[in-house]
Amino acid sequence: MPLLFSSIPEQNPEQVLATLPKGPEEHYLLFSSSLEERGRPWCRDCEAAQGPLAAVIPDNASSIVYVGDRETWNKPENPWKQAPFNIERIPTILKLKGEGSIEDKITRANRLVEAEILEGSILRAFIKS
Repeated sequence: MPLLFSSIPEQNPEQVLATLPKGPEEHYLLFSSSLEERGRPWCRDCEAAQGPLAAVIPDNASSIVYVGDRETWNKPENPWKQAPFNIERIPTILKLKGEGSIEDKITRANRLVEAEILEGSILRAFIKS
């Protein structure tokens, strides 16, 4: 099934870490802006990335993290900007794989950020890596 962007409750880092798979299987962690009342992300790059990501990322091997509204995201102390996530821009997608702790997998994860996600050849290469 394709990745579905829906109105899910915002989570804190501890909740996300607790739900990630502990084994070596691949898992994608997508960071996006929270949804506005109209059901769309406030970040236009995040909105543009939904289609390409939904087409290639399976929902059973992925998690969506909503980083908050614009004001929350822009605060330097936003928890998603801190270790182990260290998200600087959205949208960002991490590809977790291999052995080790969840924190280690996040730290060494391959990343695509913003416009890289929209470039079909870069996104396909990222998925195949």
